[in-house]
Amino acid sequence: MARRAWRRLPLRYPDRDTGSPSRDSKNAIDDQLQDATSVLDAFHIVKLAGDAPGEVRRHVQQDTLGHRGRKGDPLYQIRNLLRASRHRLTKRQQERLRAAFTADEAHNSC
Repeated sequence: MARRAWRRLPLRYPDRDTGSPSRDSKNAIDDQLQDATSVLDAFHIVKLAGDAPGEVRRHVQQDTLGHRGRKGDPLYQIRNLLRASRHRLTKRQQERLRAAFTADEAHNSC
């Protein structure tokens, strides 16, 4: 009887694997496994948090200039600085961030 105890445990499946499952596959899993709990592991939580500043930068770039980042665009130039801890930035890097955020008033309104 003890060997079958695992069958009574709530079923958990990973919400993200090596790639991002499509919404359709997640919906299919949810339809077939109503009692399953969607979970994220620590690696993917950190990855999602690390990707967020880039996603926001891309959206602001598109909304304010109407195109993807280009070499001379202030937000494109700071894309790698956005991932760094503010305590690790040099004075010059801090100034570059400040200049990029104040380069266009629209950057502050998005």
